[in-house]
Amino acid sequence: MSKLKKIGLGCGGMLAVGLILIIGLAILVYSKKSKYDEIVYPFFDEVMPVLAQWDHRSFHKYWAPEVAEKVSDADLMKLFGMFQRLGDLERFGEPQFLQVGSNTDIPYSSYVTYQFRGDFENGEAMLSWILVPGESGSMKIWKLNINSDVFIVPVEAETTNGP
Repeated sequence: MSKLKKIGLGCGGMLAVGLILIIGLAILVYSKKSKYDEIVYPFFDEVMPVLAQWDHRSFHKYWAPEVAEKVSDADLMKLFGMFQRLGDLERFGEPQFLQVGSNTDIPYSSYVTYQFRGDFENGEAMLSWILVPGESGSMKIWKLNINSDVFIVPVEAETTNGP
């Protein structure tokens, strides 16, 4: 067998192994995604109308217990007061699965991260969620990040009394 043929077979073998690994990883990610989608989609269908009421007390039951204990009622009231600037929820996009992970900062065996866009009365927002397992197969919120241009406070144009 020629040296060129051996190199070709070696490269072909490595390509085949790489392709098998990529396909295996894609199947693994898809199976984890679909497993969580079955739980998370109904969760978001339930939680988004409650969130868009911007009442921190009615939203309290969706937080993971450790989060609910650490965050004061006054802080939540201030935060939801800011969120209220978004206005009424018009619609939200399809939740996009980002990752499943584990972290020593989160006292659960794993967490799942999703993100989607929400269209509100006063603008759009990107909502990012870290969810942890709750009771009887439900999910609880570990972290919620709402990012929107609606929250940007315009800076007044400065005037100077120049010479």
